Amino acid sequence: MDLYKVRLLNSNLVFHLDGKSFNKMKLTRAFKRACDRAKIKDLRFHDLRHDFASALINKGASLYQVQHNMSHSDSRMTERYAHLLPENRDVVDKIDGEGTA
Repeated sequence: MDLYKVRLLNSNLVFHLDGKSFNKMKLTRAFKRACDRAKIKDLRFHDLRHDFASALINKGASLYQVQHNMSHSDSRMTERYAHLLPENRDVVDKIDGEGTA
């Protein structure tokens, strides 16, 4: 599968059926049932957004790219993921005196 393949949608809605949005309660119930079946506890639907942003950063995306893909209007919201950037992962080495300051 090509990860960079662009998928065109016929709707600006992420969750839709024939261009009509899903009922929020139905979507919430379906998500809860899926978590129950998978025996996943303490997972909120919003956690998937955080996972998406973390996956982007860990695959090398810039904070600007994450901000754009997450539709964050303020970069401060996106900066929460800055600790995951490769250049910020070697801070332990800096504490031990092995990295550069």
